[in-house]
Amino acid sequence: MTPCVVIPAKNEARCLPRLLAALARQRQSVQIVVAVAPGGDHWTGGLCTAPGVSIVEGGTPAQARNAGARAATGDPLLFLDADVLPPNADFVTQACAALITQELDVATVGYRSLEPALRERFFYGLVNVLQSAGTRIGRPSYLGCCLVVRRDAHNLLSGFDERIAFAEDYDYVTRARRCGLRIGLLPGIDILADGRRIRDYGLGRTLLAGLRAASYRQRHGEIDDLAIVDPHYFERREAPARAVDAGLGSVDPIAAGASVNDPRLTR
Repeated sequence: MTPCVVIPAKNEARCLPRLLAALARQRQSVQIVVAVAPGGDHWTGGLCTAPGVSIVEGGTPAQARNAGARAATGDPLLFLDADVLPPNADFVTQACAALITQELDVATVGYRSLEPALRERFFYGLVNVLQSAGTRIGRPSYLGCCLVVRRDAHNLLSGFDERIAFAEDYDYVTRARRCGLRIGLLPGIDILADGRRIRDYGLGRTLLAGLRAASYRQRHGEIDDLAIVDPHYFERREAPARAVDAGLGSVDPIAAGASVNDPRLTR
């Protein structure tokens, strides 16, 4: 069956074209569902006009991923955030094959920073260490930026818990473990990740939010109010086009009329 990529999106007019262009270049054909949150910029939904791309209404990250999965017909499901980027044309093929050969139900990959900045490389290096350590001790916690999931496993979990305001991805993996599903890392497979939150939000503040969330979840359970962590965590300032434009300099790719097939939108 054709795999399906589900992308939650809100205010993603800069990053989404790059990801869609990279997916269009995958050797493995994929179904793509973009779940666009209401109330965001008017460009994001308009970018989803490429062949093979469907658009549904999203909401919070959990709501968007669930809406995309319901609209999808493929298997497995690849949940990708708009600010990640497959490093090559074989990423989907390799990820799906590894899910089968490793006999996993829910899996993730390693992360590499899209940019050379030390703080961004440090952050994703730390993510890799924590993911690997958690997997080894049988208590995995994976980011929702890139999850590869068998459809029957997703259905068994009834998707992501839409009541959760923060760390719904960690809850998803925790429930999968408690249900006896097979969870793990896909060896030798990485995805590129944009460190825009580190640039805009700050490394220390990002790490502090993660520690605060982990402490709260340990003592009280899941987080149903973003204010518990930081009410401004998901806010992004509208910075001038920079690295995310992947070679477009200060030109807005939308205003310039760039399509998802524009080679300038990928690296």
